[in-house]
Amino acid sequence: MEKGETYEIPSEVSQENLRQNEAVENTVSYIAVIFLHNNFRVSRERHLRTYHFGTEKEILVNRKKISKSSTHLM
Repeated sequence: MEKGETYEIPSEVSQENLRQNEAVENTVSYIAVIFLHNNFRVSRERHLRTYHFGTEKEILVNRKKISKSSTHLM
């Protein structure tokens, strides 16, 4: 092949390459969706755990404050 010449890829080969590329893109997209879904779920669970833990802690602290103040009144 000399400089400046072009080489044509047979259409069967290019069609097969397109199919393979599409299959790879679909697989990558599928994996990305699974990853993002799991990442979102884990983040949400972590947020809920920390939020509820903080809320429960505040409730316990407030109960202790209330019980202490009620004993002072007696």
